[in-house]
Amino acid sequence: MITSVCVRYFQLTSVEQHMKVAFSKVLRHTKKNPSNPKDKSTTIRYLKGSGPHHLGQKVTDDMYAEQSEDPENPLRCPIKLYDFYLFKCPQCAKGRNDTYYLTPEPVVVPNSPIWYSTQPIPSQQLEHMLTRISMVREIQEVIAMASTNVN
Repeated sequence: MITSVCVRYFQLTSVEQHMKVAFSKVLRHTKKNPSNPKDKSTTIRYLKGSGPHHLGQKVTDDMYAEQSEDPENPLRCPIKLYDFYLFKCPQCAKGRNDTYYLTPEPVVVPNSPIWYSTQPIPSQQLEHMLTRISMVREIQEVIAMASTNVN
């Protein structure tokens, strides 16, 4: 679920790219409209870049990949999916800067408070998930666009 969000909206297509994602690099961002403070827009932001960002380095808007919410389709809204993933992750894992994808607990029910362990998902399992996700036509189009942009 959250893996497909990162493929679709942040164009992360390889296992190596996904293994560099961390909780500290993905965040929810809300902006107020300066002319109407009651008018807000929410996005999910991913801090791009292969290298670590240095302490004290000024982070600018162009360093992020960003995706807006989709109020018309709440079941596929990236913000809602992100919030739900965080809601089901253990609190102690949410600030980590070394992982984003956590290993699912072996047995959960829908109303379980936690669905994931604190252990990172193994790269082989992530590769398997990406292979399955890449079979979806919508994702195939994203992957094709990403490879066109690289070349």
